[in-house]
Amino acid sequence: SYYFLLDQNEFMLNRTKNKPEFPRGNTGEPVQRDPHDLTSENFGYLMELVCSYILPDGTIDYESISHDKRYRVFENDLHELHLINFDRMGSKELKVFFLNMLNILRYHVLIELNGWPSPNQSSYGYYIGGKEFTQSDMIQILNNGIRTKKKSLIGGR
Repeated sequence: SYYFLLDQNEFMLNRTKNKPEFPRGNTGEPVQRDPHDLTSENFGYLMELVCSYILPDGTIDYESISHDKRYRVFENDLHELHLINFDRMGSKELKVFFLNMLNILRYHVLIELNGWPSPNQSSYGYYIGGKEFTQSDMIQILNNGIRTKKKSLIGGR
């Protein structure tokens, strides 16, 4: 079982208490889905879930989403982000990947906070490929590219 941490000291929404269990191939190694497939499938799944909870007045029932079994499936799928290998992605692929991740994250945070904005909202993020990426990091990547003057945000590049 997974343990999701969500308090003022820890904002990575896909961090686990225990080592996540990933689907394994014939060699016993974790199977890695294509990063684009992973993000587009999860974004589509999340949007379908959100749309099923639009109320007659046009608002979204975030609390009900958080109790839906499909939401737990979505959260479990996000653990595959731990396996992302950035070395296999070009700069355009990385931008598309982080744009999708930012869109997923924004809805995920709203669901976790029951639709209430938070002053710490830009501090929420995901553990991806061995590193933590907050909303602020993702926006910086989208605005400035992968490299900054000081360092590469994903390492090695």
